[in-house]
Amino acid sequence: LTYALLALAPGDPVVARLGIEADPQAIAALRRAYALDQPLLLRFAAWLGHVVRGDFGRSIQTGQPVWALVTAAAGPSLALTATALAGALLLGVPLGVLAAVRPGGAVDAGISAAAVGALSLPGFWWGVLLVLGVSVRLRWLPASGFADFAAAPLAALRHVILPAMALGIGLTGSTIRVRTARAKGLPLARVVWLHALRPALAPVVALTGAELATLLGGVAVTETVFAWPGLGKLLADAIFARDYPVVQGAVLLTGTAAVAINLTADLLAAALDPRARDSA
Repeated sequence: LTYALLALAPGDPVVARLGIEADPQAIAALRRAYALDQPLLLRFAAWLGHVVRGDFGRSIQTGQPVWALVTAAAGPSLALTATALAGALLLGVPLGVLAAVRPGGAVDAGISAAAVGALSLPGFWWGVLLVLGVSVRLRWLPASGFADFAAAPLAALRHVILPAMALGIGLTGSTIRVRTARAKGLPLARVVWLHALRPALAPVVALTGAELATLLGGVAVTETVFAWPGLGKLLADAIFARDYPVVQGAVLLTGTAAVAINLTADLLAAALDPRARDSA
C-alpha cells in the first residue's frame, strides 16, 4: 500500500535528483537503472524479490545502500524514543499512583486534567511550543541538532531533551491514567504496592508497548521539527524526494520493529498478570 500510494503521488524522483533541465537521455538512463520505466506491479515484485534476498536497493537521490541509510538513522531514533519513553514512565507512573491514592481531590483532578491535556494535543504542537518557549525565549536548550552520545554525552543530553519531551508528553498522559481502589485498614505503602501499582503494571506494560510502536511510527514530525537525524526525518525527506527504495526500507524496518515491540509487550503483560496468561 505504501509503495503504491507513493508511486501514484505527484512528483518524479528522477527529476527531483537531476533537475527539470537535465538531459532527457540522462533522465531515461536513470529511470532504466531503477526500473522506473516498468509498470508498478512489476517494480514492486522486483523490489520484493530483492528484499527476500536481503537486498534493499539503493537510494535514488544519493546512490547509497538503503540498508546502510536506515540502520544509521535508526540509532538516533532509538535514542530519542528510549529517552522519551523513560521520561514518560518516570513521570507518568508516580503521578498515576499519586492520583490513585488521593481519589476525588484536587490532586487527582489536577493530574487527570493534565493527562487529558497531554493526550489531546499533538506532538508537533508541543514541539513548536517547546522551541518557542525554551529555546527561542529562554535560550536554555538548543532548538535543533544532534550530538553523538558516546562522543559528547552532555551535548547529546542537551539536544535530546526537547524532542524527547515533545515525543513523550502524550505517552506520559496515557501512563498517568492508572486507576485503583484503596483497601480499608491497610498501610498506604502496602496498598499502593499490592492494590495499585502491581496490578496496574500489566496494562501499563501493554500500553507502553503499543505507545512505543506508535512513537516509532510518529517520530517523523518531531524529528523534522528538531532537525533530528533519525529514521523519521529520513523517511520524511525520502517521501518529499519520492525516493521509493528509502521509503520502503524505512517503512519495512519500522513496521517490523512495531510488531516485535507489541509482541514483547503482550508477553510481558501476560507474565505480570496471571489472569491474562490463563485466558490466553
